[in-house]
Amino acid sequence: MITKVIIPSAFPFIIAGLRIGLGVGWMAIVAAEMVIRSPVGLGYFIWNMGELGRYPEMVAGMIVIGVIGYIMNISILLLQKRFIKWVD
Repeated sequence: MITKVIIPSAFPFIIAGLRIGLGVGWMAIVAAEMVIRSPVGLGYFIWNMGELGRYPEMVAGMIVIGVIGYIMNISILLLQKRFIKWVD
């Protein structure tokens, strides 16, 4: 009963939690890189480019953050389609 009913019925909620958690985690890690000024990462890159007045590079860093977030979301949706047959 657990493997045939409970786990498959819980899968949509698990996937939804993964999508939300991945998005929040991604925002938090980029913000943490900005706050603690770690010498690596996209958050540091954006902050540094802003301080140097190199705004095109700063915007490019923001776009990269968005693209990576979009790719992670699409990856979770593909995982959902693969493992949850009844969800489109």
